[in-house]
Amino acid sequence: MLDGEATLRISDHLGNAAGAAKIRVTAKPGVVAEQTIRLPVERYGWYELQLDLPGTQTFRRSFCLLPPVERKFAKGSIFGGIIYPWNSKTVEKLNLMHWIGMSTIRRAYPIVRPGVALPAEPYTAEDAALLLREQESRDIEPVPRVDESWKMPAGTFRLNESSNEANIRRLPVDYAEELKIEYVKTKLHDPKLKVGSTGMAGVDLHWLEELQESGIWDYFDALFVHLHCFPRAPEVNNTMTREFWLHDRVTLLRELMDKYGEKPVYDSENGYLTRYPDRRVENYPLRSVSDSTIAAAFMVRSYLQSLAYGISNKMWFTVDSYGGFGITEYDQPLPAYPAYAAMTRMLDGAKYAGELLSPGQVSSVMDRNEEFSRSWFGQATPGLEKELLAADRETAPEKVPDLEPYVYIRAFRQPDNSPLLVCWATLYRQKVVAESIDTPAWNGQKPGISLLWNGAPATVPPEPRVVRFRVGADEVEVADMMGNRRKMKTDHGFITLRLDDCPQFVYGADPALLAEAERFSLRLFPAEFRPETGWKTLIQAVLPAEGKHPGRKSVFDKPNLSATLEAGRPYSVSVRLTNLGTEPERGDVKLRLPEGWKCEPAAIRFEIAPGREKAIVAVFQVTPDTTAEKVKIVSVVESGRLGRIADSVMNVRVAAPK
Repeated sequence: MLDGEATLRISDHLGNAAGAAKIRVTAKPGVVAEQTIRLPVERYGWYELQLDLPGTQTFRRSFCLLPPVERKFAKGSIFGGIIYPWNSKTVEKLNLMHWIGMSTIRRAYPIVRPGVALPAEPYTAEDAALLLREQESRDIEPVPRVDESWKMPAGTFRLNESSNEANIRRLPVDYAEELKIEYVKTKLHDPKLKVGSTGMAGVDLHWLEELQESGIWDYFDALFVHLHCFPRAPEVNNTMTREFWLHDRVTLLRELMDKYGEKPVYDSENGYLTRYPDRRVENYPLRSVSDSTIAAAFMVRSYLQSLAYGISNKMWFTVDSYGGFGITEYDQPLPAYPAYAAMTRMLDGAKYAGELLSPGQVSSVMDRNEEFSRSWFGQATPGLEKELLAADRETAPEKVPDLEPYVYIRAFRQPDNSPLLVCWATLYRQKVVAESIDTPAWNGQKPGISLLWNGAPATVPPEPRVVRFRVGADEVEVADMMGNRRKMKTDHGFITLRLDDCPQFVYGADPALLAEAERFSLRLFPAEFRPETGWKTLIQAVLPAEGKHPGRKSVFDKPNLSATLEAGRPYSVSVRLTNLGTEPERGDVKLRLPEGWKCEPAAIRFEIAPGREKAIVAVFQVTPDTTAEKVKIVSVVESGRLGRIADSVMNVRVAAPK
């Protein structure tokens, strides 16, 4: 017979005591007993329950209290998520998304209730309605992979995504052909369906530039990126470290758009890795594993940064369990789960207005008795962004002793035209788990080092930044990251906040602050799709002698070489065509080569029937005259009916004769 007094303790996401109680626990041998306990918690947020009963193992369980589910402006918002592709797809997981305000899901999984039979492909409009009914009923819009979108009738989807992280394994010349074919097939299937590029791993500018050499800008409607930066804060940038995997590198895409044309930007993967003892997912080191509370704060700030830059949607990686990436793990919430719900509730329908305080901007709302100036935010190496674009493998953060934390007061315009101010300070560059994990999965892994914003080890918790600024009202409400509000009287229209890594939300400020904020906007990317006019149904690809391109070595592969030739020795180069139109195409194929090279023949006539894909139509013998580390072979196709189509550009190296 079990009969004893248990101690119940509850703590919040900051480790603060949130409740305690003594509970009488009784149970007969061999009998499962149930007992209802009233939890002493009345505020939104994440909590850990600990139950200690003498003679038994301590029981721990996390839970959360969420704000109401309703979001009036969820449709078309930035808030999206991912169910891990190799996990089960259930109605319950859609509920997990719906409860916290996610309005977009990556991929178009058929999710039906148990016992509902799945129809066979190809799907009719009625089939599509059945397969996507559960998403539709929760106002969750699927963004399918391109091949998934072809299985459904026209009009089912608004946007698709080409593939996943092609820049890791595909050379630009190789992927260019694939994306062009996918784009044309999509437009022929559904002219209104927009095509997203591959979800690019990181912001791989060099790869994008070489992709555009093959005329790819006319063959996607939205640019998809993956802005993983764990365990670093989303505001860390290339003026502080040469690291490639930074969320802030998304700003560099603006330069490409200025050259080639604007595209909406979608972030189809962004997440933080947290502690998961039973699995070391993708062999990430323990030094990449973030503290779960800082991961929640960084998640919210990732969305705040994306809203300011004009990113159309961010799909959080992941909603369900994936070895610590999930915002739910072990069928329990992490702090990021209720933080996501609070974020979407507070930002429901809010539109980015601008900055009242941020790196490089100090507005008139700041109390000039405080020590704020533009130099107070001075970055470590101003003006060196271009030098750092070709980021390398270096991962060790640089110490910058004089670098102060960034402080933000960001303004949003709510649907009623009142301001919402979001305030935070970047105290930590990263905050990682401090202890080893004693499980087989993490055997031998040493914990990382938490770093302050200037890159120094965080040996003691940093002090909040005290900020006094004008809100122009007698009283405001201030909400924490979990959505709990408190009233605050002002001092002649000014308030003072102690800011740390967890954003605070200020309601009730003077609407005139919006005009001040709008003078300094960070918006970089358009929300609207541009007209599609440049694509053609005839697609080409230049190929090395082997008939296919090798894989790309990694995102750090700058040469992106398809082959190595020998100076003075003839080499075979072929060109293949895909005709997705309804008419035969005829014309000429030529190669544009480095000066001094020979080419036999100079041009080749071609004819290709409608519907034929990847047909070799020309083979050339090229002879380089001298060595070179990297040169380009360009195939040029002129069609009698369509005119010149987009080129195909291959990088090769020329070695000395053997």
